[in-house]
Amino acid sequence: MIVREAKPRDLEALTFIDASYTTDTVWQVEERSQRDEISVTFRRLTLPRPLRAEPPRNTQPSLRLRPREGYLLVAEEQGKMLGYIEVALQAERDMGLIHSLVVAPNARRQGVGTALLNAAAQLARRQDLSALLLETQTKNYPAISFCQKNGFEFCGFNARHYATNDIAIFFIRDLRYM
Repeated sequence: MIVREAKPRDLEALTFIDASYTTDTVWQVEERSQRDEISVTFRRLTLPRPLRAEPPRNTQPSLRLRPREGYLLVAEEQGKMLGYIEVALQAERDMGLIHSLVVAPNARRQGVGTALLNAAAQLARRQDLSALLLETQTKNYPAISFCQKNGFEFCGFNARHYATNDIAIFFIRDLRYM
C-alpha cells in the first residue's frame, strides 16, 4: 500500500468508496445543570441491534485544498483506491483539521486509516503545526475507537454541529511528542 497526494484522475474512483458504517455501540451524552455547575457525561451504550449509519455530511473528496492550506491524500494498492483523508493545515490555529477520513469497507481494520492519519501528521509537522483535530458523531463508535487507538484524546463536543442533529465529538492528537 502507498499513501500519496491525490491526482484529478483519482477523484472518480474515490467517490465510489462507501463511507457508511455499522455499529452496535454508541456514546450517550448526559448533561446536568445545577446552579454553580454543569456536568457532562459520555457513557458507552450497547444498542439492541446493529445500526447502519451514514456520515452526517458529504464526505465526497475534492482537490479544492491547496498545498500550504491542505491536502487530499489517498491510499492505494495495485491501482485500487483503499481510502482517503482531507486535511486543512491552519497555521493560525497551529493545527491540521481533518475534514474527512474514509476507508473502503473491505480495507477497514487493516492499517489503511492509520497510514492516512500518519501521513497527514507528517504534513502538519512539516508545517510546524503541533496538533491534528478531527470530529465524528457520538454514534460512530468505530471512529471513536479508531481515534483513541491512534493517540487522539477527547477534547470537546457540540450538540448543534450537524444539520442531522447528531452530536459531534472532537478529538485532538498532539504532534509535538511524536
